Amino acid sequence: MAARSFVLNHFTLFRSTLFLSCAGYAWILYGWLRPAPQAVRNGLLAALAQFWIGLWADLACVHFGAWTYRTLPFSIAGIPIDLHIDWSLLWGLGLVWLSIRWPGRKTTGAAWALYLVAWTAFTLLFDAAMAHWLLFLDTAASWWWVADLAFLATVQGFTLWFYRSIGLAGEPRCGIGALPPIRPYLRSLFYMSFFVPFFFVYLPGRVEDAARAMGFAVTPVSIPLAPPVLASLAAILGGWAMHEFASKGLGTPVPWDPPRRLVDSGPYAFVANPMQISGILLTLALLLYRFSWPALLYFVDVVAMVGAVFGLLEQDALRDRFGTAFEAYRRRVRRSVPKK
Repeated sequence: MAARSFVLNHFTLFRSTLFLSCAGYAWILYGWLRPAPQAVRNGLLAALAQFWIGLWADLACVHFGAWTYRTLPFSIAGIPIDLHIDWSLLWGLGLVWLSIRWPGRKTTGAAWALYLVAWTAFTLLFDAAMAHWLLFLDTAASWWWVADLAFLATVQGFTLWFYRSIGLAGEPRCGIGALPPIRPYLRSLFYMSFFVPFFFVYLPGRVEDAARAMGFAVTPVSIPLAPPVLASLAAILGGWAMHEFASKGLGTPVPWDPPRRLVDSGPYAFVANPMQISGILLTLALLLYRFSWPALLYFVDVVAMVGAVFGLLEQDALRDRFGTAFEAYRRRVRRSVPKK
């Protein structure tokens, strides 16, 4: 009891230690399994999928009264964000990387079902054994284990399905029995459902909070009409580019789940970087909606990131993937401004 009280009195230190421990576990797992570079990238995307779908499933569990969390900083709608980051590192990467060895690349649906049942049962038993030390929780209903069982089966099952679907397009099945892969368009929507709120809602708000915490005065001013117009243009351009990636390129806008074919249709017939232009337009809409000096700094940072990361690194990756076809395409089309 004294140990529990000590941890609760130093909960910020506990949260930091827990995160470092989970990151260390992921590093040890990587050193042991030595997954190929593609498996590393796919595993990180699957961990992102587990984080995002797990956050929504957790919100549902809280909504229906299965459990509630302590009031803690670094939370969204009462859900501690670092808890789901830890869980993605601890369970997400292990779940998908260990599946390379067993059940393996090609096996029956029954073997995959057994693999998922084993992970779900082990995690549920771990939660039950550690119930006294689930310190993030404030209350838990008597039927919490039912919600936990549904939560684990859903989130871990989706993580495996997502992992096995990355890079697949047109194939009848993803390798988990007869289960079809999640199509590129749906994977794109899933990625955007995370990246848009994170980069254009959550992070800008945290930048303003940080400025206020350092004692700076922040008084946002809204400029009417411009934000909805710019946001609409960003949505149309980004959605059009995403559609071309999925339908013509058989891939997504995410560099680790890229198109399998060179896309030169739709907005890509006019500019080489419509997704990046869409992101800049959306950030500009946000800037004009809540104009302040932290928002201006964030806008400058986004423009710099687009130019440095996507403009340079992505160009090299596309050149390596598509060779002379990409070189010919870039001679026809500019990066951000259509040719006359």
